[in-house]
Amino acid sequence: MKRKGDEESGRDFGTESEEVHSSQEITGIPPPVSVPAVPRTRGDVEAMNRFFSPAKPPVVTVRSSTVLTITYGFGDASGLGKGSTIEDFRNGCTPMPSVEGIRYRIGVWEADEAGESSNYREFTNVVEALEEDGDAGRLQYCEVFFFTDNATVETALFKGTSSSQTLLDLVIRFHLLRAKYQVKIHVIHCAGTRMIAQGTDGVSRGCLLDGVMAGKPFLSFVPLHKSALERSPDLEDWISSWAGGDPEFLQPIDWFRRGHDMDGGKLDEEGYWHPIIRSGTFVWSPPPAAADVALEELRKARIKRTKSIHIFVCPRLMTPHWQRQMWRAADLVFTVPVVAPFWPVSMHEPVLIGICLPFCRHYPWQLRGTPKMYHAQGKLRNLFKTNPLAAGPFLCKLLQDGRRYPSMSGKLVIKLLCIKEGGQIPHSLGS
Repeated sequence: MKRKGDEESGRDFGTESEEVHSSQEITGIPPPVSVPAVPRTRGDVEAMNRFFSPAKPPVVTVRSSTVLTITYGFGDASGLGKGSTIEDFRNGCTPMPSVEGIRYRIGVWEADEAGESSNYREFTNVVEALEEDGDAGRLQYCEVFFFTDNATVETALFKGTSSSQTLLDLVIRFHLLRAKYQVKIHVIHCAGTRMIAQGTDGVSRGCLLDGVMAGKPFLSFVPLHKSALERSPDLEDWISSWAGGDPEFLQPIDWFRRGHDMDGGKLDEEGYWHPIIRSGTFVWSPPPAAADVALEELRKARIKRTKSIHIFVCPRLMTPHWQRQMWRAADLVFTVPVVAPFWPVSMHEPVLIGICLPFCRHYPWQLRGTPKMYHAQGKLRNLFKTNPLAAGPFLCKLLQDGRRYPSMSGKLVIKLLCIKEGGQIPHSLGS
């Protein structure tokens, strides 16, 4: 079979019979006339009918071209009660001139819903609050950031499915809402202490005297635009104490050049630009809303320049967008709890730190997944429970060892990465 223009280019793709083969020709087994249906087939077909019921295909907003309003909201279901608080902002920072101000909902569960699981009640409260805003016409040209203290809600909506039929029905309701109003909605898990401080926990119990209901600024409880180092300057001092090698704390503009080991450059005699490559220890501390972009650049930089150390620091917010990338890239990932002196209780969510050490010249090529890293994760977990300040010297020693692995022989690397606790790197790096 030749396609148009193939005769001129000399390309021959063979005959049609050589390209197309049926499954029966390959396996010798004829295809079945029918297949058994699984239990959820009917529900899936009904859901598809609901999505395709409009005469005109709905538009699903991936990236909004026009955003006039940014809406922030919190929703909580406490015991027999439920509540939410919502406020609209123009350009993300200035409250809209509205008579309503902060909108809030208070209610109690009906008898048939009170016996449902906490996941169901939290999920239903989020969906009902958004549906009410949609029915009131507030979701036009809007982008919504809605917080919940239930991690199951965030995970189910990000994945788009759930093993629980009742939660799956709520996922479908949520996505039908998005399609109906052509709105982009981010549902974000936050700590329960943030929900209490913000005041929505009290609203769900009938108390209107806490947090934003008492006059505190709504945006002070939405730190999606702030990095961990901006929120707690003491964290930068703590990282500097164990990172070694004069660590460089990258700004967003540095993610695309200095984070790739490029430190300026010069033109040659023919006018071509040649970057100056200088490795180092780089600290990436993006805000949660931009963590996925920073991690993408970090992973590119690590593959191109294998001698640098990268330390990634981000609060535990919007994790479905970036946490998997961090686990794939980092050799060591650990959590700094809110009890640490350099990350106080007022931060609410813990901070996640991932460390990417230089690649080795020998098998296993990287330290991720080795017994030494598993031991380090367990050790750090225990240190943060008992003595958080002792984690610094332990990490300092770990990074010192990591800088020496690339210059070692293969036998010594294997021996050190698989040794039991207490093993030391010798001063002589012979095999």
